[in-house]
Amino acid sequence: MEDQILLDYRYIGVYITPIYEPMWFSGSLRLWSHRKVIWGGKSMRLSLLLVALASLLMLAVACGSDDDAAPAAPAAPAAAAPAATPTPLPPTLGDEPYELTIWVGGQGSSSYALGVGTGEIINKNHPWVRVRAIEQNGPEGMLTYEQQPDKRPYTLLSANQNDIGRYTAGLPPLSGPIEPPMALFNYAPNSSVGVVCADPEIKEITDLAGKKVAMGAPGGGIFVLVEALAKAAGMWDDVDIQTTASSSQARAAYIDGRIDCVSIGIIDQWTTSSAAEPMQTRGAYLLNHGSEELFAKAREESGIPMVPNAVCPGAFEEKLNLDYSPVQARVNYVAYTPGYMAAPQVPQEVVYQLMRTIYDHRFEYKDFHKNGVYLENEMANMVVGGEYFHPGAIQLYDEEGIEYGVKGHEAQQKIAKAEGHGKVACL
Repeated sequence: MEDQILLDYRYIGVYITPIYEPMWFSGSLRLWSHRKVIWGGKSMRLSLLLVALASLLMLAVACGSDDDAAPAAPAAPAAAAPAATPTPLPPTLGDEPYELTIWVGGQGSSSYALGVGTGEIINKNHPWVRVRAIEQNGPEGMLTYEQQPDKRPYTLLSANQNDIGRYTAGLPPLSGPIEPPMALFNYAPNSSVGVVCADPEIKEITDLAGKKVAMGAPGGGIFVLVEALAKAAGMWDDVDIQTTASSSQARAAYIDGRIDCVSIGIIDQWTTSSAAEPMQTRGAYLLNHGSEELFAKAREESGIPMVPNAVCPGAFEEKLNLDYSPVQARVNYVAYTPGYMAAPQVPQEVVYQLMRTIYDHRFEYKDFHKNGVYLENEMANMVVGGEYFHPGAIQLYDEEGIEYGVKGHEAQQKIAKAEGHGKVACL
């Protein structure tokens, strides 16, 4: 064994021979032997001699010191470099809940009901993704999305495919272009928006010149679409825009005869909501919102990826119990497929887990709102190019062999026509 001698005498440094070296440790002197010593015989006598020499040395130092003087303090050890603070890493997905917020429309709307339903389905059935619904839609939601970029990795929102262009073009109320949210799924496929008029002779969008038209608040979803088409047609400044506080006030003004034309919401919801009142009371006729060429010009000038969606004669008479035909000829409205989107900063795996759970429980959505039935077979049919879908949603649709975006929309139209639906009978 290697011999070690400990002499407990504070604050003394000693160097005896090259064989021994001093080392400070807790105020005690340690003499380390670099030579193996075997106790017994000469080796033992050598060890005893070393002990005696060390004792004499300490005695001499003690006798020559000033009893009243404080022992000399050892040299301060060099300050250690401060340890670097480790950069916290984000938790591995699944280690703790991933909290998402979904912005939805007002209470009573399909956006609100299905957004709340999404939260209930996810929170009940997924082990670590969580969803909380908050009312914040339209211009307010767009501003929040713009002003809080740090929240985007946790943001879902109710929107339609035309909103993508509003973000990329930086249209009001935005202060400038920003990266848009990406599509997940929709709840009103093959639907459209636009305006209707009391006079059946108003057949084209250019006929709106000089007419009193209410389309909701400036910057709203339908407003910006009709505005873009009218500007492309060169007659926007000739439209007499009437601003009302709500869609219900606009419908009341139309029914009372105070305005000529009004936007009355998503076509597919006319048969299930009060939006159909203008058609059932004063009467209302659908007008053609533009040719393919006019839509292309409006897309180029506005940056909004709007596309026409045809509506055929015979679409509403039976469903609304009308004694006249509100669709006199095939007309183009603006495709408008509302649904939910996710900020591109939401991780792909989170969106995939979200979409997988939604898809596996899609038959439960009709319990939250009648439009939930569309998720059963048409949830992927938001009318926008596939490049605008979130990678996590694409992953789910590819796994299930589902066409999504414009391709899904076109495939569903063929199915609807084969089933004899009047709205697409002329396609």
